[in-house]
Amino acid sequence: MPLGTNNMTKTTDDIFVPELWSSEVLRATRSNLVLADKVKRYDFMLKKGGDVIHVPNLSNLTTNSKVAGSQVTLQAPTEINTDITIDQHKETSFLVEDLIAVQSSTNLMSEYTNQAGYAIAKDLDSAVAALFSGFSQTVGNGSTDINDANVIRAIQYLDDADAPESDRYFIVKPSGKADLAYIDKFVLRTGAGWSPSDSPIINGNKGPGFWGDLYGVKVYITTNLVTQAGTPTIVHSAMFQKEALALAVQQSPRTQRQYKQEYLADLVTVDVIYGVKEMRDSFGVDFKVQA
Repeated sequence: MPLGTNNMTKTTDDIFVPELWSSEVLRATRSNLVLADKVKRYDFMLKKGGDVIHVPNLSNLTTNSKVAGSQVTLQAPTEINTDITIDQHKETSFLVEDLIAVQSSTNLMSEYTNQAGYAIAKDLDSAVAALFSGFSQTVGNGSTDINDANVIRAIQYLDDADAPESDRYFIVKPSGKADLAYIDKFVLRTGAGWSPSDSPIINGNKGPGFWGDLYGVKVYITTNLVTQAGTPTIVHSAMFQKEALALAVQQSPRTQRQYKQEYLADLVTVDVIYGVKEMRDSFGVDFKVQA
């Protein structure tokens, strides 16, 4: 005898099936934030307030031939300032009502405070990255991969400008890392003057975003770079020496929490005050890479 069709199913008895919520959360992915400590910092000058930092430019002097019986040739260069304007005040805020705070299986205050801190740190990095497209010296056109010749050319530009050989950085997106992986002398270190012990392929990353060095220039990988839409679409990577760019943080990222009784909720705000500036144009190269 057939059983019929009045059997219990997931549809008829769904109310008895519990829904489970993990105490673990799936956080949004994060970019490597690598730029804020790679540029010249002027935070120390802002401890007593102010909204503009005037950085005097000092010219080189020249030599002159001394003619017997004549006075020396005096030099009086007309100097100018490079100004860093402290005009960026950024904040990230959220409000958590008591009901959701009490009933949630996740510590929302802790989780979102952490996310807010990351948002502010990313903004600082983004502000520095936005300066890359302002370098007058360029390599590549956005339609080709990074290649050895362009890397060498960019280094030449820094050498021609007498940029110090220390504190040089090459900042690229993951697609740029893939391009560099095809340069044998970089990843295998088998050519003259290279050591296999320094290969990022052999040893892996050496820190957050740090992938290795190329001709003495430290290479960092981040997705937090400016992409310029067009034909072709260009990613503004950069090779620069530390003094090319400046960051001045007047108020370090600050976290404040206040209970708002009228909302029966906790308000959390994270904010920062800062300014950025290109300081030495010849110490940087806008490395245009295809997206």
